[in-house]
Amino acid sequence: YEWFEYLCSKELNELEHIPKPNDNIYKVKKTFLCYNRRYKPHRTDLYVLFWKFGLLNTSFYSMPHKSTNDTTHCFKNIDFATNYKIEELSSYDTIAATKQMFKSSNIIDSDKMNELCSTLPAIIDSRKDLKDMIKMIDTEQAVYDSSLISVITESNFYTEDVFNTEKTWKAIANKHPFILVGPKHSLKYLKSLGYKTFSDFFDERYDDIENPTARLMVIAKLCRDIEDWDFNRKRDFFNETVSITEYNFNLLKSVYHNKKKLVLDHINPLMT
Repeated sequence: YEWFEYLCSKELNELEHIPKPNDNIYKVKKTFLCYNRRYKPHRTDLYVLFWKFGLLNTSFYSMPHKSTNDTTHCFKNIDFATNYKIEELSSYDTIAATKQMFKSSNIIDSDKMNELCSTLPAIIDSRKDLKDMIKMIDTEQAVYDSSLISVITESNFYTEDVFNTEKTWKAIANKHPFILVGPKHSLKYLKSLGYKTFSDFFDERYDDIENPTARLMVIAKLCRDIEDWDFNRKRDFFNETVSITEYNFNLLKSVYHNKKKLVLDHINPLMT
C-alpha cells in the first residue's frame, strides 16, 4: 500500500465538509499551480525554466529563497551550461524542438541571475505551520479554484525511485488536473494504482523519458504549449476533465475503507 495515499484518504473521510470545486472557468486567474515549500534541485531548475519561458506571471509558484539545510541561495550552485544544454538522448520529437529553444548554453548572465534571484522568495500563501501545509483540503480552496492545472514537483526526480508524497494526493484530493514532475514512469505507476491521467488533452510522453534533464525540459515545453492555448481550448479542458478529477477523488477517498484492515494488521504487530 501507499502510506501517503492511505493517510490522505483517511483525512478525506474524516472531514465534515469538503468544498465544492470551482465550476466557473472565469474564476481561473492563473494557468499553473506549483507548490515548492522546500528546496530540491529539480524544483529550482523548473523555476528557472518557467522564468525563461515567461510562465511565472501565469503561475502560482512558490519557491524558498534559501535551500533547506543551509543558507545557500537556491540558484547559487546551478550549472546552467550543463543543465540546459540538451544532448541527443532521445528520439522523442519534442526534444528537438526544445533543443532549438536552448541552442545557446548561455541561458543566463550575471544580470539576469540577479534579476531572477530578486524574485525569491516566491510565496503563494502565508502558511508556516507544517500541519496546515500538509492538510489535503484547504477550506478556502482559493488557489485550486483560481488555477487550471497543478504542476506537481515530487520529492524524487533525478533518481529512479517513484515515491508519491502528499503533493500528488493533494492535487487529486482537490479535484485538480495535473502534470507530474517525478522520476520516469511516475504516471505509469499512478495508473497502475487505478488513477486516470490526462493524455487525452496533452502529451504525457514525458513520463517515458529516461534522462531527467531532457524530461524536465520537455515538461517545461509542455507547460509553455498549454499556456499558449486560447481561451476556448482552456475552457474545454476545464469542463471536460471534471469526470477524470471526480473519478480520481472518489478512488482516493475509497482507499481508507478498502485498506484500513490491511494497514492495521501491518501496524499492530509492530506496536506489541
